[in-house]
Amino acid sequence: VQPRGVLLFNLNNDPYNPEFTANIGNVYTHDCYANAEYLYTCDLGNGVAIYDIKDKTNPVFLNRFQTSSSFTHNAWTSNDGQYLYTTDERSGAYVDVYDVSDPTSVRFINKYRNKDSELGKVIPHNTYQVGNWAVTSWYTDGILIKDMTRPDNIVKVGEYDTFYDE
Repeated sequence: VQPRGVLLFNLNNDPYNPEFTANIGNVYTHDCYANAEYLYTCDLGNGVAIYDIKDKTNPVFLNRFQTSSSFTHNAWTSNDGQYLYTTDERSGAYVDVYDVSDPTSVRFINKYRNKDSELGKVIPHNTYQVGNWAVTSWYTDGILIKDMTRPDNIVKVGEYDTFYDE
């Protein structure tokens, strides 16, 4: 049986014997991101689910939405928690940006992909926020860095090609 959802454990009392506190979700979760208030689950073909986890023993489902290429692999929020960046692990997919300031009413803001991805050659894998930058790994294209100061105007500012092809 394939596991479903996300299991929450309390590590505060005894990290060597964590206490189970909750099971969240009823679909396969590939990856997730949590801050103090919300859990964002990346449920591949089932999109992104958002849960209120302020009470770790009683998580509350808030919303589910589909990403642009319908195979949500990874998610990460901006430092202020207003925006969620996602990747879909599919050829030609994008890094998407969503306004999650109201998690019950998520708004699509923008999406980005590089030239090779437009041709269907590469796949975005994981994206993370570092300062005002979104750092994203791409299969065969390495690392791309985008300025996310204005998420509605994503600007590539750097890259490091990790793929060696003779």
